[in-house]
Amino acid sequence: MYKLFAFILCACFLTSHLFAQLSDEKAVSETMEKLRQAMLSADTNTLYRLTAKELTYGHSVGLVENQKEFVDEYITGKTIFTTLNFANQTIGFSGNIAMVRNHLTADTNNNHVAGKVDLWALWIWQKQGGDWKLIARQGYRIPPEAR
Repeated sequence: MYKLFAFILCACFLTSHLFAQLSDEKAVSETMEKLRQAMLSADTNTLYRLTAKELTYGHSVGLVENQKEFVDEYITGKTIFTTLNFANQTIGFSGNIAMVRNHLTADTNNNHVAGKVDLWALWIWQKQGGDWKLIARQGYRIPPEAR
C-alpha cells in the first residue's frame, strides 16, 4: 500500500511539474511574439513592459545597451524593422529563468538605410511578479562555413 501511495504521489508531482513547464513554455513563446510585434511596430510602451530595468541587450556587432538605450533606438527611429522573423526557436528553463534561442532574420531601414539581418540570438527571460521580462539578449552571426 505504501508503494502505491508513493507512486501516486510521485506521478502527481511529475504531472503537475510537466503541466507547469508546458504552461511556462507557452507563455514565453507568446511573450516572444509580443516582443517581435513591439519591435516591428516600435511600440515603446510594450517594449518597456516586456523588458527588465536590468536589461543587457547585446548586438552581434558588439554594442551592448541597457533598457533605456534599447527602447530609445525605436523612439528615435534609429532602429526600424520592416520585417522581423524568428525561426528554429527552442525554449529551456532553469527555475524562474527561460532561455530562448532562435534564428532572427529581418529587413531594416535603420537611419534611412535599407539592410538585412541574419543572425542567431539567445534571449534570457526571468519571471518577475508573474510576468516574463527580458533580462538579457545576445545576437551572434554564424560563420558561412557553419551554415
